[in-house]
Amino acid sequence: MKQNLSNPETRRRIARQFAMHGVTIIDHIASYIEEQVVIGGGTVIEPGAKLLGATILGEDCAIQGDVRLVNVRAGKRCRFTGPLVIEDTKLGDDCEMGPFVQIKRSLVGNKFTAKHMCYLGDLSAGDNVNIGAGTITANWNGEMKSRTTIGNNCFIGVGTIFVAPVTLEDESGTAAGSVVTKDIPQQTLAIRRVWQQTHKAGGVKKTKSGWKIGKQAQQKNSS
Repeated sequence: MKQNLSNPETRRRIARQFAMHGVTIIDHIASYIEEQVVIGGGTVIEPGAKLLGATILGEDCAIQGDVRLVNVRAGKRCRFTGPLVIEDTKLGDDCEMGPFVQIKRSLVGNKFTAKHMCYLGDLSAGDNVNIGAGTITANWNGEMKSRTTIGNNCFIGVGTIFVAPVTLEDESGTAAGSVVTKDIPQQTLAIRRVWQQTHKAGGVKKTKSGWKIGKQAQQKNSS
């Protein structure tokens, strides 16, 4: 029978059960943890956490802020900082995620970090992978979802977009702002950017009807 977690007493009872196994829940009223969740000893959960489904956390993990984990299996010493959403994903040991990160249907190894503003869907990644801020896996083409695969010891530059299906092999990386559409061989730095900078005279001007750009901004009747 599914527990009614809207009942403070139910949350208190669940928190006591976890405390018996060395788990610290700072505020059981402000945390939403389903009873079937498994949490390793030494883990600290701060207010705002939502641990749902078949979620399993290893020992000595830390959850801070608005973190939602659904059917997540994480190893030891993982750190989660919200706002953060992870669903249907397996993580190795010593991983760090968030804030403003969403991960879905992914499998990543040890020492995986994605700390800032990323969407990672259908990702397979090895050990010791650093994901730069603003990285996106473009996994949906309108008909089907495809996977992005990243090897071991890889560095992903800020603002990288992976157009799946695509593979980045071991000890490789991407430069900031790259759009990756082809596989990247081992020990290779991929740099792919399309730069467009156009200057229009006249600047910009805000009017009652909206923003005017270029020559329209200089017209007397534009206000």
